[in-house]
Amino acid sequence: MDIQILISKKGTPVVIASQLHRALGLKDEQFPNHCKKWLSDFYQFEDDIRKPSKMKDYAERKIKGSIICDYYLGVELAKLISLHVPSKHKKKVAFFLNAFQRKHQIKNELNTEQVKLAYELAISMCSMNAQIQAKEKHKIYFLEHRAGTEKEWHTSRNELIGFNKFDLQDRLMKTGLMPGQKSSSELLLMIDKFELIRIGVIDLLKSMNKTDLFAQKMGNLALFFAKKQGLEINNDLEAYVLQFKPISKTVNPEILAMDYFDNQAYSA
Repeated sequence: MDIQILISKKGTPVVIASQLHRALGLKDEQFPNHCKKWLSDFYQFEDDIRKPSKMKDYAERKIKGSIICDYYLGVELAKLISLHVPSKHKKKVAFFLNAFQRKHQIKNELNTEQVKLAYELAISMCSMNAQIQAKEKHKIYFLEHRAGTEKEWHTSRNELIGFNKFDLQDRLMKTGLMPGQKSSSELLLMIDKFELIRIGVIDLLKSMNKTDLFAQKMGNLALFFAKKQGLEINNDLEAYVLQFKPISKTVNPEILAMDYFDNQAYSA
């Protein structure tokens, strides 16, 4: 199989779009048009029927001096593309990608204790105070250990969570509402409040030097629990600013996580 599966810096398996194109036996001169169609089409992903999302399902592959855009495609997207195209090699390529995807998923499955932790963190991250503290600790860890700038931290974090403020503004405007001067958190409260819980969990785990992949998996699982349980976001910021006792009675999420990792041999 003339297609290589790479592992990104964030631990995500990807394939190069131009390699996938050749493996499917498609003509090179049609590559730019095919890519444009691939990234704008609808697919049956595991989470929903939707278009591919930039920085979640694919990313641009920058090649110095090249005028043709190439891309890194997530293995799931590459498999779905293979099944969509009119190619006599589609079955062979899709089977190859599916086998790798299944093997990778089994290897990176969360254990029972990690699932329990994700549930507990989902409940704890209902506190906006906890969300903000996790974000701040993530930033401090990044600046101290990665020796990066605050701008680089924002860029890294946006890639990690899968969107930025401008993306949220666009999503809100598509609903007919105007974003005004609202912060990202305020926008998410209007678009999908449960995302605040997912992001809070990711921020917390990254502040504890856990891998991007593990933080994302735990964040996604916390999001699942939050939606299933219909959790409410507790706006306890005013109490925090005034130095009163927080309104929320939930356990500190950092204590939960630290207790878990102190008692586990697993290191994410």
